[in-house]
Amino acid sequence: MPEAGAADASMLSEQLRPAKFVSRRNVVAGAFALLLLATLAVSWQWWRQIDSARESMNRVQRGYAVVAALERLQGDIIDVETGARGYVITGRNDFLEPYHAALHDLSGDSALLRSLMLADGSLADQLAALLPLVDDKLKISSRQIDIRRMQGFAAAAAAVSSGEGKQKMDQIRAQVEHMIQDEERLLNERRADQERAAQRVLWVVLALAALMMVVLTTLAYTLHRALRYYDLSSRRLRELANHDALTGLPNRRFFEHAFNAALDLAQRKKRLAALLFLDLDGFKAVNDTLGHDAGDKLLRMAGKRLRECLRASDFVARLGGDEFVVALPDLQDESEAKRVAQKIIDTLAQDYDLDGKTGHVTVSVGITIFPRDGDSSEQLLQHADDALYAAKTAGKNRFVMHEFVFAA
Repeated sequence: MPEAGAADASMLSEQLRPAKFVSRRNVVAGAFALLLLATLAVSWQWWRQIDSARESMNRVQRGYAVVAALERLQGDIIDVETGARGYVITGRNDFLEPYHAALHDLSGDSALLRSLMLADGSLADQLAALLPLVDDKLKISSRQIDIRRMQGFAAAAAAVSSGEGKQKMDQIRAQVEHMIQDEERLLNERRADQERAAQRVLWVVLALAALMMVVLTTLAYTLHRALRYYDLSSRRLRELANHDALTGLPNRRFFEHAFNAALDLAQRKKRLAALLFLDLDGFKAVNDTLGHDAGDKLLRMAGKRLRECLRASDFVARLGGDEFVVALPDLQDESEAKRVAQKIIDTLAQDYDLDGKTGHVTVSVGITIFPRDGDSSEQLLQHADDALYAAKTAGKNRFVMHEFVFAA
């Protein structure tokens, strides 16, 4: 009987072994299938979040591009106004060259703004309100040029003194500033969306890594590179938005923010501040004779020389073309501004080595003093522009204080 019991047990064992094997195989297959499904689901979610992060990045890039295009458009309009005003004052046709160049740039920047805002959908209504103002301003400038050409200076001056062009320019500035503020608000929201998208990508990748430990290193490295790319791209876009691409100097937008802050500090400390508006004399001749590459190199060298002329507390920016502006935010008296202006004139007048060719320019400088000549960066810049044209008219290669521009 014991032998029979052992035989029965052995037979039962042999009968049960295939069933256990089939059961274990089914469990493994089921677990593998679940793991595969989970991996596919997480992978799909990962790609979905990557697309979301990429779209967030594209929206941020478009936002920075819109802000930059708005600032360029405003600069183009200022250049149009400057060229038209120069022709009205002097009657010289060479002032019409930057006028027509600015019109060309304005057309391109307007088209770029339309395409960016159509792609993004933001500020489209405000752009539709801005462009008619721009068209009206261009018509006013064109009409002033025609009056100067056909009726002479007195009639053109009367047209300018009506204030129609200034009123339209003020409306354009207000509209552009409002659009920039709205776009920067949207940029803050989009950057927050971008950060949340990047965080979601991180968590999804970590979940995928938990399911597929074999590919953890590769996925972590890919994520690290992607996040670093987004961060570097954002930093680069911010830098491009605040600095001139050719010289590396701050641009008009950055300068206005910094100079307004410096004026607030000067007002609290009851100190003087100065703004110097610079325009290179003879730069067009360098471009025409030596080429645009040589002209670009000269602008970079001039920007470097300007930085070397200033104190650590001073700063310089390039407004566009061959125009620069220097801020002296902490002065004891006006004579310091004059000394700096003369130092700049002497320094920039030295010859430039342009790849074996010699370039030579001089500089005209218009100077305004805070708070005597104005209490905002806009007023000081406008008055410095008037003084600059006085310096140009007086023979160039000199500086003129705003207080003497309209002196009897």
